Amino acid sequence: MEKPKEERYRRGKLSFFYFLVGTLILLILLALDFYLYKEKNKSLLFSNIFRKSEEETLLEIMNPVLKSFSPRNVEFDEKNGFKYWKFKTPSFAESKAQAFMIFEKLEKEGLKGRMEWDKSKPDRVKLSVFSKKKQIGVVIFESMAVSEEKRDGKRRFEGEVAIIIDDIGYSVELVEEILKIKEPITLSVFPFLPGSKTCAEIASKNGKEVIIHMPMESNNGGDLEIGIIKEKMGEGEIKERLEKAIESLPQAKGMNNHKGSKITRNEHLMEIILKELKNRNLFFIDSRTSDYSVAMKVAKKIGLPSSERDVFIDSINSRPQIEKNVLKLFKLAKKKKRVIGIAHPYPDTIEVLKELLPKAEIFGVKPVFVSEIVMGN
Repeated sequence: MEKPKEERYRRGKLSFFYFLVGTLILLILLALDFYLYKEKNKSLLFSNIFRKSEEETLLEIMNPVLKSFSPRNVEFDEKNGFKYWKFKTPSFAESKAQAFMIFEKLEKEGLKGRMEWDKSKPDRVKLSVFSKKKQIGVVIFESMAVSEEKRDGKRRFEGEVAIIIDDIGYSVELVEEILKIKEPITLSVFPFLPGSKTCAEIASKNGKEVIIHMPMESNNGGDLEIGIIKEKMGEGEIKERLEKAIESLPQAKGMNNHKGSKITRNEHLMEIILKELKNRNLFFIDSRTSDYSVAMKVAKKIGLPSSERDVFIDSINSRPQIEKNVLKLFKLAKKKKRVIGIAHPYPDTIEVLKELLPKAEIFGVKPVFVSEIVMGN
């Protein structure tokens, strides 16, 4: 039996409508994918259509650098299967600036750079370039001038960076691993744990700085740490817990908060805590676990030496992210002059710090203890 003409017409209109909607959605998805390709260099379709080889990406990064140098100050070669550039710069500062600029571009384009500085050649910066599978290039910047640093033998820095490693006290073995980092490191030790005293003693005897990692109540609840300071405690009980913590770790030069988002936003409680630290000649570092923290405001009000965390280094516990955050801290140090990063004793964190802290001066920054940041401020 033949369908009525109206029914066929209605179905035809409906099919056309679905076709238009589907086409519109497809165009929107294509536009979004193209935007991600152009702006973020990440897409599902266009990245594959217009994909460049890693060598082409490296050449694209290097071309503007090549144009900015006189040909007589540039050497190019292909060695051991990868590209090799050597640039002569007017100063060591220029060498560092150029190398760091390329380093940032490599990261943006999905390549990896490793900056190296040979103390036997103090006016030279080497940047090795890697794809996901292999090394594909080397870029060297070498100063033509005898730098002031080379003349008087002193390094000059554009900023200072302090690293605090939290959550110390559970494992002596982890402390011994951290001690392999030769640069200044501040260890924040939990009070009241069975291994707290030993960890603090070993760290202090081996030239590391110790502060107290004081447990404080958070907004999330479920805080099970021993000796925690809670919002409902009275002044006497808070002072008693602080006194016991301080006396248990006599090596400590200061304190930072473990968790504490509920406490650091409470001006009355922070005044009790910080006045007690001031009476004992200790400084305070705000770990910034709350965007509403008043710790710095109260510290300034009562005249307590203090500072705050700038970067959480391993909030995402993956080696690439940790490396990225350490380098972010170096860059921030050049801008702010003094910065603090907080990390944890994860294996990847320790390995990254072993690798990157000795290279801090390539980036123009100096690793220091957190007390030096506080006193500098």
